[in-house]
Amino acid sequence: LQKSADTMEPGDTVRIKQGIYRESLTIHKSGKENAYITYEVNPGDKVIIKGSDIHSNWKKEEDDKRPIYSIPWLHKWWGYDKLDLEFRGRREQVFQDGKLLQHVPKKEMMRQGSFYVNYTGKISKTKYSYKGKKLYVWLKKGKNPNKEFVEVSRREFGIGSKGKKVSY
Repeated sequence: LQKSADTMEPGDTVRIKQGIYRESLTIHKSGKENAYITYEVNPGDKVIIKGSDIHSNWKKEEDDKRPIYSIPWLHKWWGYDKLDLEFRGRREQVFQDGKLLQHVPKKEMMRQGSFYVNYTGKISKTKYSYKGKKLYVWLKKGKNPNKEFVEVSRREFGIGSKGKKVSY
C-alpha cells in the first residue's frame, strides 16, 4: 500500500485487493479539485489494515508460578515512552484470537487475559533504557501464546497523512 501512496499522482486510482495488510499507510501527496487520488477496494473484497503483527517465540517466565510468557520488547512509541506519563493513553495492545487483552500497569496485577510492558533502567527523570524491556502476557485459560493466534500492536497508526494541505 505504501508503494502505491508514494507513486500516486492527482487523478490516479489504486485498487486494493482483498487481504490483511500489516503496515501503515502515509499519504503525503494531494489530489486536485477535479483530479482526486482514490483508494478503492475491489467489489466484494474485504481489506483490513492492521497495526499489529503476529508474534511467536514466547518464553515461559520460569520464576513465576502463573502461566506468564514474555518476549523482548524493543518497540518505542513516539511520545509515549516517558516515565512521567500516566498509564492511560498508552498505545500497546495485545490480542488473543482477535480479542483485546487488558493492559495492566504492574506485573503483580496480571491475571488471565492481561498483559504488561516493563520499563527498566531509568536514565533521567523522563527517559528509560530499552535494555531488558519485555512484554508479558497471561492468556485466557492460561494458554501458551506459542500455540495461539497472538497479535501485538507495532504501528502508531493505520492510515495517516503527512505534509502541507494533504486533501482530495
